[in-house]
Amino acid sequence: METQTKKYTSGILGGTFDHLHAGHRHFLNTALAQSEHLTIGLTANEFSRGKQFSISIEDYEKRHSTLRNFLDSSGHIDRYEIIEINDPFGTSITNPNIDAIFVTEHGASNAKLINEKRHENGLNTLPIEHVDFLTGPDEKTISSTRIRAGEIDRIGNPYITIFDADLALPTDLRDKTSKIPAGDLVRDNNQLKEIAKSAFYLVAVGDVSSEKLTELGRQADVSIVDGQTKRGAHESRYFSLENGEGIKNTAGTVSREAALKYQEVQAEFFENKQPEIFVIDGEEDLMPLPITLLAPLRTTLVYGMPDQGAVVVKIDETTKKSVVDLLAKFQKQN
Repeated sequence: METQTKKYTSGILGGTFDHLHAGHRHFLNTALAQSEHLTIGLTANEFSRGKQFSISIEDYEKRHSTLRNFLDSSGHIDRYEIIEINDPFGTSITNPNIDAIFVTEHGASNAKLINEKRHENGLNTLPIEHVDFLTGPDEKTISSTRIRAGEIDRIGNPYITIFDADLALPTDLRDKTSKIPAGDLVRDNNQLKEIAKSAFYLVAVGDVSSEKLTELGRQADVSIVDGQTKRGAHESRYFSLENGEGIKNTAGTVSREAALKYQEVQAEFFENKQPEIFVIDGEEDLMPLPITLLAPLRTTLVYGMPDQGAVVVKIDETTKKSVVDLLAKFQKQN
């Protein structure tokens, strides 16, 4: 079979490629479709600091491995080179063999600087190939930032669209919700204190859990309360039900209103960095489910296990997937 001639012999591009997603794959495939060989500048860990939700950026080794596995499994073995970069330029301003640079909108200004530096170094300037961003079902750009923020999965599906109606827990699934989202049962207050202290973003569900964290010296960033415990009335020493607007959510359901309100309260916290109280009018028994989907990666979620202790959930892509699968079995009510 005759090999199709590529437009360029040696292209170059760069990026963090954190949580490799559909947009990244589109960018890489577009560049490889036009280049016989592609040099990929992968940012070092230090160069990734300062990005939004940088705490959950994968380390260099993980990003390198994922990138390599994708390229190899896509049939591009021996057609690429991955180099570590600590600045916006890498080898692009010194390599005389490169004949094109591929960029998205975010990299357009860097591409101009690269050509300026190449000219200063006595090298030819490079054609700049612009690759459009890939958008998801919500017509918004698929990005690593949105994945780290907990908004979308790696294909670009927004988690909030799962809550397009009130969702009711089927009777045959009631035993399963006690195991999802999966977490660790913590009985020791000192252990819980250390966990809470180290959390970059802490959410508590339940009056008792919210109070306990406050007593331990780390009030949750968002506390979800309903004035009840063990199905009885509970008067908190720390939180007044008048502190926040009561959102309807009946037992055994996740209301669309409650999910949307949580998303709003979470956004308010990250804007103001002040603890938020979210009051439920009804019951918050299933609120860990929408929180798991809508919270940023590496969120620490705490909810109570009556007479046993606190369940601590470290939210990641695996816990989000388990909740997506569970909620797909819920019944839509409107």
